[in-house]
Amino acid sequence: MTLGELIAEVSSLGFDEKISCDTLFLTSLKRCLYQIFSEKKITGKTVLHKSRENIANLHHIMRYNGVDPISLPLEGSAVSFYTSGRGSYALVRGSHKHSFDFEGSSVQHAHVLNARGLKIVFSGDTPYTVSSFAVFKDSFAKDSDVPFATPMKKYDMRILTDDFLSFDAAPKDSSGKVIDCASLEDGCILVDEKFEGDIYLTYRRLPHVSMSASEDREIDIPREHEHLLPVLMASYVYLDTDKEKATHYRELYSSFVSAEEKSFTRDTRSEYIDTNGWA
Repeated sequence: MTLGELIAEVSSLGFDEKISCDTLFLTSLKRCLYQIFSEKKITGKTVLHKSRENIANLHHIMRYNGVDPISLPLEGSAVSFYTSGRGSYALVRGSHKHSFDFEGSSVQHAHVLNARGLKIVFSGDTPYTVSSFAVFKDSFAKDSDVPFATPMKKYDMRILTDDFLSFDAAPKDSSGKVIDCASLEDGCILVDEKFEGDIYLTYRRLPHVSMSASEDREIDIPREHEHLLPVLMASYVYLDTDKEKATHYRELYSSFVSAEEKSFTRDTRSEYIDTNGWA
């Protein structure tokens, strides 16, 4: 439905000449879209692709007891990890050793490994924790380029999409099965680092609204819900000039919605697929 078509339909409901597409009309359109999208629970779909980082070795948590050194081979091109506590570690190759001291919570460490046969040795006189210890196969130019591995990969839907409202269903893989190692939290999806593949998401979405008065522009509303928009618009547009009309069309809109809900209850297998760029 274009803006021009909506103007013509709302005008015909008022038995008037063509009504003006002014700020009041466009503001009412915005409110109507938000109301319909909310009441009809209109959804969108998107697919994320998650690849595993090229990690040769990964330890999520290691606890140093303050007595026995922890020694690990560094068979890769780079290493990164976090430490919490006070202690030291050394990059060792034969008789050569480069030592580092640390103190604090979640301190970041990253090193490009420029030689083969290296190992890392954690030591100190107090217990501490090493987390997200990862040895990477990929090469990096400098220490600051080395990424940090985390147990969970986080995707923020409010950044990845421009119409996200809330999640509507659990994330699924390409076979349609729920991804057990994924969780939803505050507009974000967290996926275990070990998962690899496509992530299919369905979410409640917001309408794309515009204050443009161009009558050729398309209004963002699924085709099966277009019939609701003119009557709801009429209830807003005529509210100040003809309350009887406004009340009539508000009641007509409510009756349409109620009838559709009853129809949906009888046919619980019916499914809406949003083809507005997300299917």
